[in-house]
Amino acid sequence: MNEKLAYTITENYFDSWLKQDKKEFLSLLHDDVMIQECTGDVYNNKSMARKWFEGWNVVGNKVLRWDINNKFYDYGKETVVLEWEFECLYAYEKYVFQGASTICFKENLIYKLNEYQMNIEKKYPYQ
Repeated sequence: MNEKLAYTITENYFDSWLKQDKKEFLSLLHDDVMIQECTGDVYNNKSMARKWFEGWNVVGNKVLRWDINNKFYDYGKETVVLEWEFECLYAYEKYVFQGASTICFKENLIYKLNEYQMNIEKKYPYQ
C-alpha cells in the first residue's frame, strides 16, 4: 500500500462518519477489522462495527467535525498515525475533544484502528 491510498482511505473513513454513510463506512473495513474506541469499547469484526455505526448514528447523535491536524504514514507497518479534533452531538449534548488514531491496513482495507483521546492538563500556579 502506498501513502496516498492510505490517506485516501483514512479521509473516506472520517467522511463516512460526517455523512452518516454506512455503505461507505463498511466498504473501507476488512472483514476481520478490530476497532478500539477511545472510550475502551472494542468492535472485533465488520459485523460488530456495522452495529456500532448504526447504533451511534441515531437521532440526537451526529459527527459535526473531524479535522485531521497532523498525519504520518509508516510504510513498513502500513500504518497511518493521526492527530485530530472531533466535534459531535451525542444524546443532544455537544462534545469537542482532541485525539489520535493509529490505523493499520490489510488488503487495502482498515484492519486495525485504535483511537486515543487527548486531554489538556490544566496547570494552576502555586499559592
